[in-house]
Amino acid sequence: LQAAKVITAFKRTARMHVEHTGDDNLKAWSDYKVAVLDYLKEINSDELLQQAREQLSEKIHSVHYAKFPLWPAVGQTQEAQVNITDKGGYQWSQGSQKNYVVWACEGDVVVKDVRTAARSFAAEFTGEPVLKIISVDLIKLQQFEALCSSDMATAKKKADERTNQALTWNMF
Repeated sequence: LQAAKVITAFKRTARMHVEHTGDDNLKAWSDYKVAVLDYLKEINSDELLQQAREQLSEKIHSVHYAKFPLWPAVGQTQEAQVNITDKGGYQWSQGSQKNYVVWACEGDVVVKDVRTAARSFAAEFTGEPVLKIISVDLIKLQQFEALCSSDMATAKKKADERTNQALTWNMF
């Protein structure tokens, strides 16, 4: 299935660093979430992954906010390592393309808030979580299933010609 591009996958350790500064404490939090989403889009801008980026951005933002609901005192910082492990799956379509996407993010980031003045708020995170994504082309999968139903010997022969290896994360 992988050789026929029915299944595509990748595994990546992403070096993440987002820093955002503002002079309005509530707006700084809102802008920080957008900055995280923009950063995740820089890592991989594939439209297929938009829903995964949004969920992960929300996770990073909400975990950071739960850990530090208040800004530190002027001249102070607050920092902690937080787990952002998350996963999801969803159907995605665009035009004639139809996929099912499954993703997982495993790992921690260090979140830090800095307040250098009464109206100066900075939030950032750094880390190297592992991102895993599998996308199944539902149309190609349906075609392969139809071949299996109508002519299993030919389907097996085509599969054997491509590869006899099991699909593992280490291949990506």
